[in-house]
Amino acid sequence: MSFYAAAEATKSRTLARQRAIPDEDGFVTVTRGGRAGPARNEEAQAKMEELRQKEEDKRSGMGDFYRFQVREKKKQAAGELVKRFQTLQQKGNKFKPT
Repeated sequence: MSFYAAAEATKSRTLARQRAIPDEDGFVTVTRGGRAGPARNEEAQAKMEELRQKEEDKRSGMGDFYRFQVREKKKQAAGELVKRFQTLQQKGNKFKPT
């Protein structure tokens, strides 16, 4: 039984080593058991920066905490769009898609 346990431990170590070592192209071999993290360092750094930026945006965007505040902001934005459209109509500008 101890021989089997030692063989399994060795097998798991080799699989873990395979998951951690990228090949000459920079890719990591996909093995059964999942991956501990991103395959490339660039991906890991990009993901960390994205998470950090998302957290900063979340903290800075706490101005509209209540639902009615969000609704009011949407109404104001829609009203501004209507006003801009009406001024364009009054000027006689036609929309010409190119």
